[in-house]
Amino acid sequence: MSDFNRNIGQRLYQYRTAAGFSQEDFAAALNVNISTYKNYESHKVRLPLETAAAAAEILGVSIDKIVKGDMKIETQIKDLKESVSEEIKRVENEKKPKNMVFDRVQLERVRSACDTLERCLDRKNK
Repeated sequence: MSDFNRNIGQRLYQYRTAAGFSQEDFAAALNVNISTYKNYESHKVRLPLETAAAAAEILGVSIDKIVKGDMKIETQIKDLKESVSEEIKRVENEKKPKNMVFDRVQLERVRSACDTLERCLDRKNK
């Protein structure tokens, strides 16, 4: 699949999680099978225009934001920090981590980088 379709899947994920929907709940709201929805996000299947329009309506964003993207960098950084924090908690709670891609130190570095980016953006916006 093209980068264009991959980006649509990534944006769909970003807006869905920002709105607080699980994949299951969002698939149900779109009236599609969960495996089909997961394929949209993982860019294995093209997102039909009708589904993109329905997703935009449910998420309260324009279809352009899903198709073209328009998420502010501040929102992206916030989302990344939240994901990293959740992953750190998961790593801390596991006694014997399985298939761990990142260790706690690496995750802390990512979170620190996000903090630095936020400070830079705050200075730029003042």
